[in-house]
Amino acid sequence: MTHETYTLNLYLLRHGKAVEDFANDFDRPLTPRGREQAKEKGQLLKKIVRSLNLIVCSPSSRTRETLDYLNINHFQSRVYFFKELYLATSDDLIKSIQNFKNTNSMLIIGHNPALHCLSHLFLSSSYSSSENPTKLTSFPTAALAHFSLNIQNCHELNIRQSNLIAFYP
Repeated sequence: MTHETYTLNLYLLRHGKAVEDFANDFDRPLTPRGREQAKEKGQLLKKIVRSLNLIVCSPSSRTRETLDYLNINHFQSRVYFFKELYLATSDDLIKSIQNFKNTNSMLIIGHNPALHCLSHLFLSSSYSSSENPTKLTSFPTAALAHFSLNIQNCHELNIRQSNLIAFYP
């Protein structure tokens, strides 16, 4: 059995600021500030990312709207909406990552607490607490984390070989 290893550039993006009081949480739209946050993160992504093969997004209104306002169509990424990303756990996010083999760059647009928990999982597995470069005490709206992950045998995510490249609150 061949043990192929490749690097995945994983970008985790929390949706922009959403309306607080709304009848149905799933349908909460972005506020004007949330739309601006998404536009700003889209500009940032255009500066820091050379290619983006895949976008995996929660189907909630605020995450879809965030994707629209990113305005990153020039990447010509494949886009998937997974209902499992709404109210997801960090384990659900890991499964989403593992669903795609040989993808070298992926953006996940989702929600807290899953994004924050997954970031902590990557950081705590990669560093001792004394050498952790970023504590990531919060994952605010429109926060973007860039991790470099080693993937083995197409579907095996080795979280011990994950590195935080940058965090943009």
